[in-house]
Amino acid sequence: MFDRPAKMLVADDSQLTLKIFRDVAQRSCSLLELIETTNGRDCVKLLGRGDVDLAFIDIHMPEMSGLDALRGARHVGIKTFVTLMSGPSSMRFRPLARELKAYEFLVKPFGVRDVEAVIRTYRRAMQATSVLVVDGSATMRKLVRKVLDGRWARHARPAAPPQRRHEDRRGRRQPQAGAGGDAARRRRGSLQAVLVGRRRRGAAPPVRAVAAGPRRL
Repeated sequence: MFDRPAKMLVADDSQLTLKIFRDVAQRSCSLLELIETTNGRDCVKLLGRGDVDLAFIDIHMPEMSGLDALRGARHVGIKTFVTLMSGPSSMRFRPLARELKAYEFLVKPFGVRDVEAVIRTYRRAMQATSVLVVDGSATMRKLVRKVLDGRWARHARPAAPPQRRHEDRRGRRQPQAGAGGDAARRRRGSLQAVLVGRRRRGAAPPVRAVAAGPRRL
């Protein structure tokens, strides 16, 4: 699947945690190249090189917190697949972790199998896929590109349009969905359902092929 070992950065000042990742790298049969650091500033520098495939970053580290390190990396466009780590008392940082596009939040103590589960997900996410889009709508093609670019989360739930009211023949006021209501519901539906639905209606738009792999976080 991959033509080289994946570079895995581990940023944590706990020797016990580092030992877990050393065991993971050893069990991978040379499929993982382990990079270690024990402080946040070095973590930012290593991420900034742009060649780290996945990273496990502790929230509480000397010199700079893991959250600040990840924020700095995201600010300069680094999309490394990141998992944050910390104890149960740091669960309040989960919303911020999602905002910084961290894949997972590992709660200590965890073991080798927990780390390996994250790595398996990373390998599945990085596997190249091909997508065929049959649609004559520029809007739909733009939506598909957002999905492939990993930006679907910001657009998956568009704000509901304001409701308008009108009077029926008896003078009673009835709610009426806004003009964009149906379009918003279609966008919230699955991509497959939208494309199949267009084919069932007998439309014959031009064929456009898009081939891409999932982008990194």
